[in-house]
Amino acid sequence: MARKRTDAPAPTRRILLIAGSSAVALGLAAATLLGLPRLAASTQARLAASPTRLSLAWPDGNWLPQSERDRLMAIAVSALDAQPDPLRPAALARLGRALDDTGWFDRVGPIRRLPGGAVTVEAAWRVPVAVVRRDATDYLVSRDARVLPIAYPAGSSAYQAILGVHREPPLSGSQIAAGGLWPGDDIRAALDLLLLASSRPWRSQLAAVDASDYHDRRRLVLVTTTHGRAVWGGAPADSLPGEVSAIEKLRRLDALHARFGQIDAKHRLVEIGGPMLLVDNSATAEAP
Repeated sequence: MARKRTDAPAPTRRILLIAGSSAVALGLAAATLLGLPRLAASTQARLAASPTRLSLAWPDGNWLPQSERDRLMAIAVSALDAQPDPLRPAALARLGRALDDTGWFDRVGPIRRLPGGAVTVEAAWRVPVAVVRRDATDYLVSRDARVLPIAYPAGSSAYQAILGVHREPPLSGSQIAAGGLWPGDDIRAALDLLLLASSRPWRSQLAAVDASDYHDRRRLVLVTTTHGRAVWGGAPADSLPGEVSAIEKLRRLDALHARFGQIDAKHRLVEIGGPMLLVDNSATAEAP
Protein backbone atom coordinates (compact mmCIF):
# COMPACT_ATOMS: atom_id res chain seq x y z
CA MET A 1 0.00 0.00 0.00
CA ALA A 2 1.44 3.35 -1.05
CA ARG A 3 2.26 5.72 1.75
CA LYS A 4 1.94 9.45 1.72
CA ARG A 5 4.32 11.79 3.54
CA THR A 6 3.24 15.30 4.41
CA ASP A 7 5.75 16.49 6.98
CA ALA A 8 6.05 20.10 5.82
CA PRO A 9 5.28 22.71 8.50
CA ALA A 10 1.76 24.07 8.58
CA PRO A 11 1.53 27.02 6.14
CA THR A 12 -0.14 30.31 6.88
CA ARG A 13 -3.06 30.89 4.60
CA ARG A 14 -5.34 33.84 3.85
CA ILE A 15 -9.06 33.22 3.56
CA LEU A 16 -11.10 35.73 1.58
CA LEU A 17 -14.71 36.22 2.56
CA ILE A 18 -16.75 38.39 0.21
CA ALA A 19 -20.13 39.47 1.53
CA GLY A 20 -22.46 41.36 -0.79
CA SER A 21 -21.49 43.40 -3.82
CA SER A 22 -18.90 46.16 -4.00
CA ALA A 23 -21.56 48.67 -4.99
CA VAL A 24 -23.69 47.90 -1.95
CA ALA A 25 -20.69 48.10 0.40
CA LEU A 26 -19.60 51.42 -1.08
CA GLY A 27 -23.15 52.73 -0.69
CA LEU A 28 -23.09 51.84 2.99
CA ALA A 29 -19.76 53.61 3.51
CA ALA A 30 -20.96 56.75 1.71
CA ALA A 31 -24.23 56.88 3.62
CA THR A 32 -22.48 56.60 6.96
CA LEU A 33 -19.93 59.25 6.02
CA LEU A 34 -22.63 61.71 4.91
CA GLY A 35 -24.62 61.22 8.10
CA LEU A 36 -27.75 59.76 6.50
CA PRO A 37 -28.90 57.20 9.06
CA ARG A 38 -31.98 56.02 7.18
CA LEU A 39 -30.03 55.43 3.98
CA ALA A 40 -27.28 53.71 5.95
CA ALA A 41 -29.80 51.41 7.64
CA SER A 42 -31.45 50.58 4.31
CA THR A 43 -28.12 49.82 2.64
CA GLN A 44 -27.01 47.74 5.63
CA ALA A 45 -30.21 45.69 5.39
CA ARG A 46 -29.59 45.07 1.67
CA LEU A 47 -26.03 43.96 2.46
CA ALA A 48 -27.21 41.61 5.19
CA ALA A 49 -29.87 40.13 2.88
CA SER A 50 -27.37 39.48 0.07
CA PRO A 51 -26.19 35.87 -0.25
CA THR A 52 -22.78 35.52 1.38
CA ARG A 53 -20.18 34.61 -1.25
CA LEU A 54 -17.27 32.80 0.37
CA SER A 55 -13.87 31.99 -1.07
CA LEU A 56 -11.36 30.01 1.01
CA ALA A 57 -7.69 29.57 0.15
CA TRP A 58 -7.03 25.90 0.84
CA PRO A 59 -3.71 24.43 2.04
CA ASP A 60 -1.09 23.22 -0.41
CA GLY A 61 -1.47 19.71 -1.80
CA ASN A 62 -4.53 17.52 -2.23
CA TRP A 63 -4.67 15.98 1.21
CA LEU A 64 -7.88 17.71 2.31
CA PRO A 65 -10.88 15.76 0.90
CA GLN A 66 -13.59 17.58 -0.99
CA SER A 67 -16.16 16.51 1.58
CA GLU A 68 -14.16 18.26 4.31
CA ARG A 69 -13.76 21.37 2.16
CA ASP A 70 -17.52 21.46 1.71
CA ARG A 71 -18.06 21.05 5.46
CA LEU A 72 -15.68 23.89 6.32
CA MET A 73 -17.33 26.14 3.74
CA ALA A 74 -20.74 25.42 5.24
CA ILE A 75 -19.47 26.17 8.76
CA ALA A 76 -18.00 29.51 7.66
CA VAL A 77 -21.11 30.59 5.74
CA SER A 78 -23.35 29.59 8.64
CA ALA A 79 -21.22 31.58 11.11
CA LEU A 80 -21.54 34.74 9.03
CA ASP A 81 -25.20 34.32 8.15
CA ALA A 82 -26.10 33.85 11.82
CA GLN A 83 -25.53 37.59 12.37
CA PRO A 84 -27.88 40.27 10.99
CA ASP A 85 -24.90 42.10 9.46
CA PRO A 86 -22.14 39.69 8.30
CA LEU A 87 -19.55 42.48 8.27
CA ARG A 88 -19.97 43.68 11.85
CA PRO A 89 -17.26 42.75 14.40
CA ALA A 90 -19.57 40.28 16.16
CA ALA A 91 -20.05 38.33 12.92
CA LEU A 92 -16.32 38.27 12.20
CA ALA A 93 -15.57 37.12 15.74
CA ARG A 94 -18.16 34.37 15.39
CA LEU A 95 -16.52 33.29 12.13
CA GLY A 96 -13.12 33.08 13.84
CA ARG A 97 -14.49 30.97 16.69
CA ALA A 98 -16.31 28.65 14.29
CA LEU A 99 -13.18 27.99 12.26
CA ASP A 100 -11.03 27.56 15.36
CA ASP A 101 -13.48 25.01 16.77
CA THR A 102 -13.05 22.74 13.74
CA GLY A 103 -9.59 21.67 14.95
CA TRP A 104 -7.94 22.33 11.60
CA PHE A 105 -6.02 25.43 12.66
CA ASP A 106 -3.15 26.25 14.99
CA ARG A 107 -4.28 29.86 14.81
CA VAL A 108 -7.20 31.77 13.28
CA GLY A 109 -6.80 35.52 12.87
CA PRO A 110 -6.34 38.37 12.67
CA ILE A 111 -9.57 38.87 10.74
CA ARG A 112 -9.75 42.10 8.74
CA ARG A 113 -12.57 43.79 6.83
CA LEU A 114 -11.45 45.42 3.58
CA PRO A 115 -13.11 48.00 1.30
CA GLY A 116 -15.60 46.49 -1.08
CA GLY A 117 -17.00 43.95 1.37
CA ALA A 118 -14.00 41.62 1.51
CA VAL A 119 -12.88 40.03 4.75
CA THR A 120 -9.47 38.44 5.21
CA VAL A 121 -8.70 35.76 7.77
CA GLU A 122 -5.11 34.80 8.51
CA ALA A 123 -5.03 31.13 9.50
CA ALA A 124 -2.28 28.58 10.10
CA TRP A 125 -3.39 25.09 9.04
CA ARG A 126 -2.53 21.90 10.89
CA VAL A 127 -1.12 19.44 8.36
CA PRO A 128 -1.68 15.68 8.80
CA VAL A 129 1.40 13.45 8.97
CA ALA A 130 0.16 10.07 10.23
CA VAL A 131 -2.77 8.11 11.64
CA VAL A 132 -3.06 6.58 15.09
CA ARG A 133 -4.72 3.16 15.02
CA ARG A 134 -7.16 2.31 17.80
CA ASP A 135 -9.14 -0.89 17.31
CA ALA A 136 -10.71 -0.63 13.84
CA THR A 137 -10.19 3.11 13.35
CA ASP A 138 -7.29 5.25 12.14
CA TYR A 139 -7.35 8.79 13.57
CA LEU A 140 -5.55 11.49 11.59
CA VAL A 141 -2.98 13.48 13.59
CA SER A 142 -0.67 16.43 13.00
CA ARG A 143 3.08 16.62 13.62
CA ASP A 144 2.49 17.84 17.19
CA ALA A 145 0.01 15.03 17.99
CA ARG A 146 -3.17 17.07 17.54
CA VAL A 147 -6.19 14.99 16.53
CA LEU A 148 -7.66 16.20 13.23
CA PRO A 149 -11.34 15.92 12.25
CA ILE A 150 -10.95 12.92 9.91
CA ALA A 151 -10.88 9.22 10.72
CA TYR A 152 -10.61 6.17 8.46
CA PRO A 153 -11.33 2.46 8.71
CA ALA A 154 -8.07 0.86 9.85
CA GLY A 155 -5.57 0.51 7.02
CA SER A 156 -7.64 2.35 4.42
CA SER A 157 -5.77 5.67 4.33
CA ALA A 158 -2.54 6.57 2.55
CA TYR A 159 -0.83 7.63 5.79
CA GLN A 160 1.74 5.77 7.86
CA ALA A 161 0.24 4.43 11.08
CA ILE A 162 1.22 4.54 14.75
CA LEU A 163 0.24 1.36 16.56
CA GLY A 164 -0.16 0.49 20.22
CA VAL A 165 -0.27 3.93 21.87
CA HIS A 166 -0.85 3.68 25.60
CA ARG A 167 -3.29 6.56 26.17
CA GLU A 168 -6.80 7.21 24.89
CA PRO A 169 -7.44 10.10 22.46
CA PRO A 170 -8.62 13.43 23.89
CA LEU A 171 -12.37 13.63 24.43
CA SER A 172 -14.97 16.37 24.57
CA GLY A 173 -17.85 14.72 26.37
CA SER A 174 -18.23 11.39 24.62
CA GLN A 175 -16.74 12.59 21.32
CA ILE A 176 -13.17 12.77 20.05
CA ALA A 177 -11.95 16.34 20.60
CA ALA A 178 -10.86 17.67 17.21
CA GLY A 179 -7.73 19.76 17.70
CA GLY A 180 -7.05 18.19 21.09
CA LEU A 181 -3.59 16.99 22.05
CA TRP A 182 -3.24 13.19 22.15
CA PRO A 183 -1.50 12.54 25.49
CA GLY A 184 1.49 10.27 26.03
CA ASP A 185 5.18 10.23 25.19
CA ASP A 186 4.80 7.11 23.02
CA ILE A 187 2.87 8.91 20.27
CA ARG A 188 5.43 11.73 20.25
CA ALA A 189 8.30 9.23 20.07
CA ALA A 190 6.66 7.54 17.08
CA LEU A 191 6.02 10.87 15.33
CA ASP A 192 9.66 11.86 15.87
CA LEU A 193 10.78 8.56 14.32
CA LEU A 194 8.51 9.00 11.30
CA LEU A 195 9.93 12.48 10.78
CA LEU A 196 13.50 11.18 11.06
CA ALA A 197 12.80 8.46 8.48
CA SER A 198 10.96 10.78 6.09
CA SER A 199 14.09 11.80 4.17
CA ARG A 200 15.45 8.26 3.60
CA PRO A 201 15.20 6.54 0.20
CA TRP A 202 13.38 3.59 1.81
CA ARG A 203 10.69 5.69 3.50
CA SER A 204 7.93 4.26 1.26
CA GLN A 205 8.64 0.79 2.72
CA LEU A 206 7.64 1.98 6.18
CA ALA A 207 3.99 1.17 6.90
CA ALA A 208 3.84 1.85 10.62
CA VAL A 209 5.65 2.42 13.88
CA ASP A 210 4.64 0.03 16.65
CA ALA A 211 4.84 1.91 19.96
CA SER A 212 3.20 -0.75 22.15
CA ASP A 213 6.49 -1.46 24.01
CA TYR A 214 7.58 2.15 24.36
CA HIS A 215 5.70 2.98 27.55
CA ASP A 216 7.28 0.14 29.55
CA ARG A 217 10.48 -0.76 27.67
CA ARG A 218 11.34 2.34 25.63
CA ARG A 219 11.25 0.30 22.42
CA LEU A 220 9.86 1.28 19.01
CA VAL A 221 9.50 -1.16 16.13
CA LEU A 222 9.31 -0.32 12.42
CA VAL A 223 6.68 -2.31 10.51
CA THR A 224 7.22 -2.56 6.76
CA THR A 225 4.72 -2.77 3.93
CA THR A 226 5.71 -6.46 3.50
CA HIS A 227 4.96 -7.15 7.20
CA GLY A 228 8.57 -7.38 8.30
CA ARG A 229 9.73 -5.79 11.54
CA ALA A 230 12.84 -3.83 12.40
CA VAL A 231 13.36 -3.29 16.12
CA TRP A 232 14.53 0.32 16.37
CA GLY A 233 14.69 0.78 20.15
CA GLY A 234 14.40 4.14 21.91
CA ALA A 235 13.04 7.30 20.33
CA PRO A 236 15.41 9.50 18.31
CA ALA A 237 15.79 11.81 21.30
CA ASP A 238 16.39 8.99 23.80
CA SER A 239 19.86 8.06 25.01
CA LEU A 240 19.64 4.50 26.31
CA PRO A 241 22.45 2.29 27.63
CA GLY A 242 23.56 -0.33 25.13
CA GLU A 243 21.96 1.37 22.14
CA VAL A 244 23.73 2.98 19.21
CA SER A 245 22.80 6.49 18.08
CA ALA A 246 19.84 7.28 15.85
CA ILE A 247 22.26 8.15 13.05
CA GLU A 248 23.88 4.73 13.30
CA LYS A 249 20.47 3.07 13.26
CA LEU A 250 19.65 4.92 10.04
CA ARG A 251 22.95 3.79 8.53
CA ARG A 252 22.13 0.19 9.38
CA LEU A 253 18.75 0.46 7.71
CA ASP A 254 20.43 2.05 4.69
CA ALA A 255 22.80 -0.95 4.56
CA LEU A 256 19.91 -3.43 4.73
CA HIS A 257 18.14 -1.54 1.96
CA ALA A 258 21.28 -1.58 -0.20
CA ARG A 259 21.87 -5.30 0.34
CA PHE A 260 18.34 -6.74 0.25
CA GLY A 261 16.34 -3.96 -1.37
CA GLN A 262 14.21 -3.89 1.80
CA ILE A 263 14.87 -2.56 5.29
CA ASP A 264 13.38 -5.74 6.78
CA ALA A 265 15.96 -7.88 4.91
CA LYS A 266 13.17 -9.40 2.81
CA HIS A 267 10.50 -10.03 5.38
CA ARG A 268 12.72 -10.92 8.31
CA LEU A 269 12.97 -9.72 11.89
CA VAL A 270 15.95 -7.42 12.31
CA GLU A 271 17.32 -5.60 15.34
CA ILE A 272 19.23 -2.45 14.62
CA GLY A 273 19.54 -0.73 17.99
CA GLY A 274 22.04 -2.92 19.84
CA PRO A 275 25.83 -3.07 19.62
CA MET A 276 25.54 -5.24 16.48
CA LEU A 277 23.04 -5.43 13.63
CA LEU A 278 21.11 -8.70 13.99
CA VAL A 279 19.08 -10.40 11.26
CA ASP A 280 16.91 -13.39 12.15
CA ASN A 281 17.22 -15.73 9.15
CA SER A 282 15.15 -18.50 10.72
CA ALA A 283 11.68 -17.06 10.31
CA THR A 284 9.62 -14.14 9.11
CA ALA A 285 7.73 -11.79 11.38
CA GLU A 286 4.15 -10.72 10.87
CA ALA A 287 2.89 -7.28 11.88
CA PRO A 288 0.21 -7.18 14.60
